[in-house]
Amino acid sequence: MRIFASLAMLALATSLTAGLGCNRGRKDVALRKDATNWPSLTDVPPRVANPALRDAAIVIAIEDYQSVDDIPGARANAADWVKFLTKTQGVPETNTHLLWNVEATREEILDDTRRAVEKVSPGGRLWFVFIGHGAPKKSGDDAWLIGADVRPTPDSVAQRSVAQSELLAILEGKEGVTPIVVLDACFNGKTSTGTRVMEAGLQDLVFVDLKAGSKAIVLSASKKDEYAGSLPGMSRPAFSYLLLGAMRGWGDTNKDGSVTVQEAVSYSRDALGMLLQGRQQTPEIVGGIGGDQQLSISVGEAGPDLTEMRMRGAAANDLEINADTLAVPDAAMFEGGQVNFSAKTDMRAEKLYATALERQKDEEALPEVRASSWCELARLGEVTNPYRVQALKMCREWQIFARALRNKETSMANDYEYLRDYLTLVHKTKDQKQAACSAFLSGYSDLAEADYPHIKNVRRAQKALQRGNKAKLPSLSDVKIVPTGSPSAGAVQ
Repeated sequence: MRIFASLAMLALATSLTAGLGCNRGRKDVALRKDATNWPSLTDVPPRVANPALRDAAIVIAIEDYQSVDDIPGARANAADWVKFLTKTQGVPETNTHLLWNVEATREEILDDTRRAVEKVSPGGRLWFVFIGHGAPKKSGDDAWLIGADVRPTPDSVAQRSVAQSELLAILEGKEGVTPIVVLDACFNGKTSTGTRVMEAGLQDLVFVDLKAGSKAIVLSASKKDEYAGSLPGMSRPAFSYLLLGAMRGWGDTNKDGSVTVQEAVSYSRDALGMLLQGRQQTPEIVGGIGGDQQLSISVGEAGPDLTEMRMRGAAANDLEINADTLAVPDAAMFEGGQVNFSAKTDMRAEKLYATALERQKDEEALPEVRASSWCELARLGEVTNPYRVQALKMCREWQIFARALRNKETSMANDYEYLRDYLTLVHKTKDQKQAACSAFLSGYSDLAEADYPHIKNVRRAQKALQRGNKAKLPSLSDVKIVPTGSPSAGAVQ
């Protein structure tokens, strides 16, 4: 199959992103915006009968980092949290601290946390909500909450961030108080595209286990080897949005008027499990501590119909492939300095560059092959390789593109099987089935129909439904659309 040749005609490409923590911006969209109806959390319900007057809260949202990737929607999520805690749950406004963007430096985070500890009363709860980037300590025994002014180097992270252990020591400093720590960040050392969290070669990849406090209830947006990304179909950090929705009543599964920690986390996990494709994000209670405790008093609010959202967005894919054209590099950009005949690798660099350019122009070449060529060139020593910087950039861009393409193909196959079953449901009308086919075709319109029998079959089913006939999709579970044995691009140090 000429998979990439067809995609090239549709000008699919991804742009290189790099930064600390999890990139939640352009590449973390799972459902199209017009395919979702996520409720607004801005309008808060009235205050509950038993307000949390002894509680205190600090909410931190860093949407605009100075030197690393931004987090769209972080500030809106934080505003919704503050309003719900104060207006509905009754946490006194004077006990509530909010840090936006540039305010959320290491010093301010620690100072405001200490002030919140002073204001919470025994028997109350101390809320700490962090929506931002995280990173592991190189030692692997702790995690950093990244400050707004951090630069993407290990020294800057260590100096301008807050360690989780340091934070827990402060939050657990008052007797008779239960800290509730909500971490909408990931700490696995990689971005959501799989690239490293720091500049290449500055720190090895480390998976870190978050710490369970001695009495704090710690809620994490994802497991240690997963990414904490955006809400499917909307630019909002997913975990803090879904957890808040669950606390409003979406997660009150037994309808007893109380939302437990376990109910809220389970709702968030189930929603992401239904709607995300191409990756996994599994919210969890760190250490399993406090699952049966009440998190909020439910106001009886009903959540969105996740099943209908899943079907309306049958073309769900977690990685949005950018429509910018990936231009063939201009050889003039790669001209090095004067040839050094004592450095024999100079000629090897020239030959590898020639090969990379040829594969760049070859529309039949798989993206994995193109990535492999550029990455091999990038591995040559910088002193004798005049093309290293540009090759490193192209290596990363093709790695990202290949990963996005394969994830999208995998999601298409999964959505095809879901749609195949959906078309057999007798209680669904022909209009509903036709709409489901349209959603699939719309979501995968950037893949060439000639290369994928999945798209051809759905197109035929849609036409049959338009004629008033029944539609049935054949099974394609044995069709392998992702090539095996593709060259591995590997990591470039």
